[in-house]
Amino acid sequence: MMQPVGIHHITALSGDPQATLDFYAGVLGLRLTKRTVNHDDPGTYHLYFSNQAAEVGTHLTFFPQSNAPRGKRGGGQVGDVVFAVPPRSMAFWKRRLIEHGTKYHVEQRLGESVLWFKDSFGLSLGIVERDVEGGNAWDGIVESQYAITGIAFATLLSMFPDHSKQHLKRTFGFKLEDSDAAFYRLNGTVETGGELHLSRTVHGRGIEGAGTVHHIAFRAANDDHQREILHALDGQNYRTTQIIDRTYFRSVYYRECGFILFEVATDGPGFTVDEAFDQLGAKLTLPAHLEKKRQRIQSALRSLEIQKGYLEKPSQP
Repeated sequence: MMQPVGIHHITALSGDPQATLDFYAGVLGLRLTKRTVNHDDPGTYHLYFSNQAAEVGTHLTFFPQSNAPRGKRGGGQVGDVVFAVPPRSMAFWKRRLIEHGTKYHVEQRLGESVLWFKDSFGLSLGIVERDVEGGNAWDGIVESQYAITGIAFATLLSMFPDHSKQHLKRTFGFKLEDSDAAFYRLNGTVETGGELHLSRTVHGRGIEGAGTVHHIAFRAANDDHQREILHALDGQNYRTTQIIDRTYFRSVYYRECGFILFEVATDGPGFTVDEAFDQLGAKLTLPAHLEKKRQRIQSALRSLEIQKGYLEKPSQP
């Protein structure tokens, strides 16, 4: 069976947790899939947002910290995250962004129109119309006929673009699909989260902080597939972390040749290991090793107000 080639998830940094929740679940209408903590810093939330089905490749996640310093978009980062929406829904999104005080502009990128805007903390986001099979069907804030269906593509800002291009092709199986003077388009084998845009411009080094992406994770179908990727990385003399159990997947991290932080994450065991599908995001979930500290962790975290629609039960199971 062909192994999946594509994005597993993208994790960004933001500021106030409530403002993060209200923008992504409220304004953008994404499903709040998980309310957990940063395993390496349990005093910080880790919020997961996805489409209705909580599919691998649709998750944009956040480490929100109140009063976090702003970062600077630049080299060695993921520069943009662009969402897919159904055809003929762009006018809806223009109105919605304006209604919520979010400025936008439209630019062409590799032959298609992208609606560009920023979140409350400066993270560069986009919306593009894509005819994706299935869809969101989330009976939450945004009607399913307009709702975000997943991640269309992410833009990589490598310090060495051509080296990064070869690394993505050799290690993960991405293929060069198209290019122009500004970008390479690399495609994987999956429809959702299977596309990357690699900037051909060498940007000044970015600064990590609120409004920037912390890392991008790529899919490993299972433990065996992850070991195959690790073997390939070892053959290229990359230094990786140990395999880390993140409850919902197992992860390995490393800096690729363009200085972007990459993660290799398994598809399983998935998000229903500690919550039923129709209850995802309804409670604070903790990894097993932190359960004994639950009371202390909960008391240190800011309480979040969950508005009607953030956790509405979807119309289809």
